[in-house]
Amino acid sequence: MKIQGNNQLPEVREPTLRQTVEKSESEKASVPQDDSVRISSGAKEAQKIMTEIEKVPDVREDRVRELKAAIDAGTYNVSGEAVAEKMIKEFMLETII
Repeated sequence: MKIQGNNQLPEVREPTLRQTVEKSESEKASVPQDDSVRISSGAKEAQKIMTEIEKVPDVREDRVRELKAAIDAGTYNVSGEAVAEKMIKEFMLETII
């Protein structure tokens, strides 16, 4: 089987390409030149809170000192039930969020 007329493909494609170029040029013309941003009061408050959170240290030095002292003194005891309860609560929070 021999297919003839393959030279017609560029004629079919060219108008499509021309339309794409014309469309993208018209879209560029419709884009506003002056962009502006308005931040809601809620977003401003959230930004303030995030700034304050970033100031809080990741490690509570006083608590670390207390725990080290208890471990060194041999008085640090961990309740297995308390650990399991905390693990379950953390899992439940992660599942919800």
